[in-house]
Amino acid sequence: MTSDNVNNVLNQNPDSADDIAAALATSPDLASAIDTNDNLAAAVTDQPAAIAVLAAQPDAVDAVAANPALVDNITETPAVANAIASNPAIADNSDLVDVITANADTANTLAENPDASQAILDNPSTIDLIAANPQVADVIASAPDTAATIENNSDLADNLAASPDLVDTLANNLDLTNQVNSDADTAALVSDPEFSDLVSSNPDAAQLLTDNPDLSSTLVSNPDIASALIDNPDTATTLVQNPDAVTALADPDVADFINTNPDTLDVIANNPAVLDTVAADPSIADVVSQNPDVLSVLSSNPEVGDAIASDPAIADAVA
Repeated sequence: MTSDNVNNVLNQNPDSADDIAAALATSPDLASAIDTNDNLAAAVTDQPAAIAVLAAQPDAVDAVAANPALVDNITETPAVANAIASNPAIADNSDLVDVITANADTANTLAENPDASQAILDNPSTIDLIAANPQVADVIASAPDTAATIENNSDLADNLAASPDLVDTLANNLDLTNQVNSDADTAALVSDPEFSDLVSSNPDAAQLLTDNPDLSSTLVSNPDIASALIDNPDTATTLVQNPDAVTALADPDVADFINTNPDTLDVIANNPAVLDTVAADPSIADVVSQNPDVLSVLSSNPEVGDAIASDPAIADAVA
């Protein structure tokens, strides 16, 4: 094979011949590839705009020479060459190539984040999600481990597909995204459509999880507490403002009590000191479980707890 291929490209595109020649002069590897690869020569003859793009992205030349059909993609979306240059393995996945051809921003996102593109290639179920919502690529770009988390958690994948708000939340909250990747309980919470709606609509709910990583386990183990948060979104804000209440929730007895009596969560969130009283004696918890209104009394009069604990008659009367 001689330079006949290059000459043919120039002859078939007389209006752009000067530009083609100038581009090839800057990229000997591309000129050589066209010379020695009839299929590539035919492709760039039909799509000469790709020549300048490839000349500017020499790292993409070998991948495109191996698959000249990519010339069409590069002509349609030049940013595809950027992505392939950063990670030539992209060229071997036609589904991902189609996705980035349809969205130049996504192509450039992957070009700037080759670790993300490799994570996507390693976890191909994410490609359909990105096709439906390109912002998923932004989430993976900020935290490449997210691709594997999605691949291994069908509930999370389904919820991300159904909830653009959750995708947006993760794209803009790296701490939460990292916690989803590292903690199965947090991943389970955001995989639940109702709880993810809470996290997406109330930034304090997201902060509540990231400020208190162990809380996710408590909420998963005590679903009625999670439901109480969903039913009363302002309670998340209250808990953020009262970290002592969140600390108290780590006590299994307290968590079990609130899980059994979820209507008490808001009162306790606003009056975390009450928890010490409730947790001090099982008899007090029994009374409160029968009559949650007692919590309001305890919040202003802790000594009532001592009376309940010391006198069964008072306990019976209050309950």
